[in-house]
Amino acid sequence: MKRINNLILALAGLFAVACADTFEERYDLAVNTDRYSVTAEAGKLPVTVYCSGAWTAQLTAESAWATLDRTAGSGITTIRLNYADNPGLTRSVGVVLRGSGLEKTVTVVQKAGITAPELIFLSKDLAFANGAYKGTAAFETNLPDELLRDVVPAVTYAAEGDAWISDVVYHADDEEAGETEIPLARRGLITFATAANATGEPRTATVGFSVTDADGNVFGDSFTVTQSADEARITLADDVAPIEGGRRAVAFSTNLGALLAEMKVEVTYADPAVADFISDVELGAGELTYAITANEGVEKRYATITVSCADLAGGVVSASSNITQRVTAQPREVSFADLRALFTAEDKSYASDEDHIDYLLCRVIGDAGNPNMDQNLNTGPNSITTDENDCTNYVQSLDGRYGFRLKFAAPADNVCLRGEQVKILLDGVTLSRESDPMRYTLRGLKAGNIEKAAEASALEPKARTIATLTDDDIYTYCALSGLEFSVKEGAYTNVREYDAIGNPCNANLSFAGGTQAQKAKDGAANLLYDGDNDAIYMLVNMNCGWRRTGRSVPQGVGTVSGIVVHTPMERWGGNVGRYSIRPFDEADIDIPRAAASAYATLVEWRLDKAVISVGAYKWNDNGTYTVGSAANSATQLVQNRMHATTDNTGGGARLYSENRMLNQTVTADRSYPIAIVHGYRGLNVSNYVPGDGTTMGMSKYTMLGFLGNVAGWYEWNGDTWTGKTNGIVMEFSTAGVGGSAAAVSFSTAAGKHSTNEAACSWTNASSYPVYWKVEYATSADGATWSDYTEAVNAATGERGFEMRSLPWCINNSSTRTSVFDTANRSGVYTQSDFGFGLVPYRFVLPAEVLGKAKVRVRISPSSDVIATWNPGIDGYALGQTHRNLRIARTYPFDIANGVYVEDLSIQYK
Repeated sequence: MKRINNLILALAGLFAVACADTFEERYDLAVNTDRYSVTAEAGKLPVTVYCSGAWTAQLTAESAWATLDRTAGSGITTIRLNYADNPGLTRSVGVVLRGSGLEKTVTVVQKAGITAPELIFLSKDLAFANGAYKGTAAFETNLPDELLRDVVPAVTYAAEGDAWISDVVYHADDEEAGETEIPLARRGLITFATAANATGEPRTATVGFSVTDADGNVFGDSFTVTQSADEARITLADDVAPIEGGRRAVAFSTNLGALLAEMKVEVTYADPAVADFISDVELGAGELTYAITANEGVEKRYATITVSCADLAGGVVSASSNITQRVTAQPREVSFADLRALFTAEDKSYASDEDHIDYLLCRVIGDAGNPNMDQNLNTGPNSITTDENDCTNYVQSLDGRYGFRLKFAAPADNVCLRGEQVKILLDGVTLSRESDPMRYTLRGLKAGNIEKAAEASALEPKARTIATLTDDDIYTYCALSGLEFSVKEGAYTNVREYDAIGNPCNANLSFAGGTQAQKAKDGAANLLYDGDNDAIYMLVNMNCGWRRTGRSVPQGVGTVSGIVVHTPMERWGGNVGRYSIRPFDEADIDIPRAAASAYATLVEWRLDKAVISVGAYKWNDNGTYTVGSAANSATQLVQNRMHATTDNTGGGARLYSENRMLNQTVTADRSYPIAIVHGYRGLNVSNYVPGDGTTMGMSKYTMLGFLGNVAGWYEWNGDTWTGKTNGIVMEFSTAGVGGSAAAVSFSTAAGKHSTNEAACSWTNASSYPVYWKVEYATSADGATWSDYTEAVNAATGERGFEMRSLPWCINNSSTRTSVFDTANRSGVYTQSDFGFGLVPYRFVLPAEVLGKAKVRVRISPSSDVIATWNPGIDGYALGQTHRNLRIARTYPFDIANGVYVEDLSIQYK
């Protein structure tokens, strides 16, 4: 409105001048206004110049967006300012007018083309480790590049000191920012360099980047750079990817967070032929993510993702993530040797790793249902269970080198048949190791652990001798050569079978009194020896149908095959050697029936029932005996010395006892009695005669009973034991006999018997010394003797043996009490485990016993520990003795007993 009024006044003045020809208006230099505002769109702005003379016009600065259509003139003239579209902030340009010696500036302001100008850094805090690094700060903006190109970023340090940020440069980036709150945004970058931090402390600086529009408004942002005093670090976790693959993330950390986008990521593969299964690797704050395809192979896949970052000096810091991708669990064979190495002293359960189903490939050398797989155990005084045997089987490696015993959870799970090749799935199986000797058992197997791999085929045993057996042979199938039976008469199980575990032979038997068999005896340990004077026990359970065949055992020299085991037989004196052998059946006993031996018999004492009467008798010095009867026992007692029944020494071999009878007056013919007690020697059930007491027993020979009392086996000085013992002595000559070795063999047990065979009963239980030794002494002249030297047990390698209880029962079957129950309750001995049967032994004699005028072999107690009765209520499975009761009474000791011996022989080679 002001402009219009001025114009009217000017026109009125002109009109007045026009009316007066003599008036003329003059203008030195004038414009209608000195400030114009135009829109952001391109256009033309008219500017009228009032000047009476000449004038000029020019822009205050060269401008790419504004031009003048004329730059000079005179008088009143309108010029036009041409302006382009404004894509950026509010901007201005000046038009300088000069004329009539005057100068005026007209300012033209063009409005902003940007609705909401912004510049924002994407990260406000950039972290660096100690070192020289190139940093990049990205921002988003809708400001045009030409506006930012000449802006110099400003660096402000938090603390005084050297400038450690340099080369701060703006870089245009026409890439669109994507989704953002800033309209029409694009990207931009500020790059800079850091210097190494020698201060030992963290430091910070702020970098600002901004522009100011024509109205004085500031648009921009800043970011903070933090540099630690620590060296650069990158850490990256490993990963195990599932079979199905997918998107994965692993932990990632670094103190170079500002350089995250600059870090190099590389994927390498363990097998170049199995590659390219990892893609889309991305680094983010706190994690690295990647994509992995599904593993459709049968092997694990392996890759490595490496993240690295280089500094300006070329140094590199890096870290790697080892990627393992699982595979469907695959069967994997575990060798016997590797599996043995996993056994420890403590039982442990086997577990395959998540990628495998481990199995043991093996050959079955046992047999499900075979009655001779393991020792059956007592579950009560008169009860034995076969579960232990029925749950047991054996396998060995395909080469036969190693073996394992299998213990199934239940008999029904035992499905392994002899000769089969099977896979034992190991998961959940308990690894159980026992030492001295070292042996290995897989326990807790179920039928589901067994997979059949091949049909059964014939087994070939490993060829061994007793001497060449090692712990590695335990639970393997071996053939031991050069063996012969120590007792070549009788059955494979020389025991009174009436007392044995229920079996076809005793199923219908009853004693004369009508009671049933007590079922207390499980098996027998029969002794074999070879030409090297080594011995081993063959273990045969009572449920083996071939334990009695109606004929005696083979009498020659041959091979016995079976599974080598270590089984402490408490019912047979405990220690039956480091190794024993369990045949599958009689076919494993490949010994000729014809008599043969690696040894020559020097002397033996064996009496046959066919020629010896039951009852008292008198042995004559000429080697004959006088048969008597019980009615004449007062005058017909066995004398001190007994002639050998076989004597290859020229005569004079004698057997006698140093033990005296209870309360016996010492006389020449009654001090050391030897009684004849017929054994239990039937070979099959047809030998049984009710009430006869001969039911399927030991060898064909008659036992020799060395009767007396416990104290009689010990030498006394008044009421004090001297520490010396009495024994059973074999005395013979070896004059003129040469060779490399000799041995004494015998079978023995202890307890009480009657000289009347029919009166032999389990009710006649009695105590006896527990630990015994075998000694030898020699005399070159028949008068002067060497000291006794202990002989070595050929089966155990030890000196001495533990005497077995012959009676198995107790004094009173109804009350289960005994005369010693009250006095010695804490040390009572379990007899309820035992059935009739003597234990065969063989002791090695050195070659030095040969060529002597006289030799004595002596069997005597080696300690004062004795066995005592047990009422059968507690501890019925403890075996021979508690081994803690010692002689505490003075002589005479009122416990009658007998030590029974048969099959005595001296051999040499």
